[in-house]
Amino acid sequence: MAGGMEDYDLVFPSERGTPIEPTNLSRSFVRLRETAGLPVSACTIYGTPSYRC
Repeated sequence: MAGGMEDYDLVFPSERGTPIEPTNLSRSFVRLRETAGLPVSACTIYGTPSYRC
């Protein structure tokens, strides 16, 4: 693809079009949560379908 971006057919790719690294996703999520003023909770950290909040 143009500009060095690869197409992996992802819904939420990195800026380069590649899969997002889990640590980068977590860092972005924390930044968004803090900007929105949302508290940290077990649901935020362990919010998976198998974990009940």
